[in-house]
Amino acid sequence: MQTTTTNSQRSTGPTGVEAATSAAVTSADHLAQQHVQEEVSGAGPKGLRRLWNRLRLTVAEMNYAANRLADPRVR
Repeated sequence: MQTTTTNSQRSTGPTGVEAATSAAVTSADHLAQQHVQEEVSGAGPKGLRRLWNRLRLTVAEMNYAANRLADPRVR
């Protein structure tokens, strides 16, 4: 005899791997947000200067990488 499962009998919450994955993502998001809050919380003049320099260097690295990819002589 075959048993059938109705929609009311199915679990609506995440199962096994899905629950572990969503918990890991939530934890990672929380840690990233906490890290940003720690950096900004000490945002006096020195903290803002440090964050500005970090952003400026990141943008410079991205521009350098994009130019290297776009320049046909480098390849």
